[in-house]
Amino acid sequence: MSKDLEGPTIAVIGKADSGKTTFIRAVCDAASGTHGECTDDEPTSDIVEYRVPLSGGLFMTFLDTPGFDGNLANSEDATTEGILNELEKYIAENSLGPRAMFKSLG
Repeated sequence: MSKDLEGPTIAVIGKADSGKTTFIRAVCDAASGTHGECTDDEPTSDIVEYRVPLSGGLFMTFLDTPGFDGNLANSEDATTEGILNELEKYIAENSLGPRAMFKSLG
């Protein structure tokens, strides 16, 4: 299946400790019918993709991003602008283009 047919991609961005990863985990758990399947004990330091199954064999992809004013691995800049630049680069490198939507928490 091509990436264009997989479903939407949603970038979840916001301040450090605003609940971005917790939100994504809750969606993963609800979609899978389990609890704790999408787990990660460390703060998000790089952009991480989470694929959530939808009906009809499609997937929704969440991009979990480091928190603003937090740490961003492989970057000199953990500011809002730095994280958004990393997100823009990630979207371009992974051919997510027009499918990517943004949702800010916090």
